[in-house]
Amino acid sequence: VRWQPPERLFVKINFDTSFQGHLLKSFSGLEGRDSEGQIVGMRMILIDYVPSSLAGEAIACLQGVQMGLDLGF
Repeated sequence: VRWQPPERLFVKINFDTSFQGHLLKSFSGLEGRDSEGQIVGMRMILIDYVPSSLAGEAIACLQGVQMGLDLGF
């Protein structure tokens, strides 16, 4: 599987999350790229009191949407 850029005028935001269950912590990295593959935004997020890895992924997804809004997309 190879990364594909989004269509012109769109931004693609990818994220990945790690979860430490015994600490109830989630750490996520987000990266937004334009249609030319240029990075338009990055974030790293540490979240406390996360009950599961699924919850951590869901929070990262919401953070990705928020990042897109913050960037004006």
